[in-house]
Amino acid sequence: MLKLKIAKNYAKGLFEYAKIINKNNELYNDINKFNKLIKTNYVQFFLKYPLKRKEKIELFIKNFTGFSDIYKYIIEFIINNKRENLLEMILFEYKKIYHKNYGILDVTIITSITLNSCLKEKLIKKISNIFNFKKLNIEYLIDKSIIGGLILNINYKQWNLSIKEQLHYLNNKLDK
Repeated sequence: MLKLKIAKNYAKGLFEYAKIINKNNELYNDINKFNKLIKTNYVQFFLKYPLKRKEKIELFIKNFTGFSDIYKYIIEFIINNKRENLLEMILFEYKKIYHKNYGILDVTIITSITLNSCLKEKLIKKISNIFNFKKLNIEYLIDKSIIGGLILNINYKQWNLSIKEQLHYLNNKLDK
């Protein structure tokens, strides 16, 4: 819980700083780019390997090219404050703050088959009407194990409307 509070404080400070210097969009794009890399063994090793702070910063700048100066400055700030173990959490909290401030709704739609464009449009329209956000970030995923139906992940909340979940629910009811 303390780590989450620290991460939220850092994220809030980073958001405010980037807002003051008008670099929030640039920072947000870099965070999205870095989030694709953060799960790799190389990045995990880099974050956890016990190096001196200056060496870690130099390695980051040398090996992670294509990022803006603001992003490099923020990574340097996080490493200098010995918070690189919270980097993933800080970036996640930053994205939440960014989305809230800019009216962006993150939506992941998981189905067992590929949805046609008509169904996609209906889902988007329904979600837009219910949640009333300016912009939707929609990701479509296929997971054949859900059998049918869909799973909606909207701003870190999940609605599981899959056949697999319904069968699991029925099975539990019958076991009682």
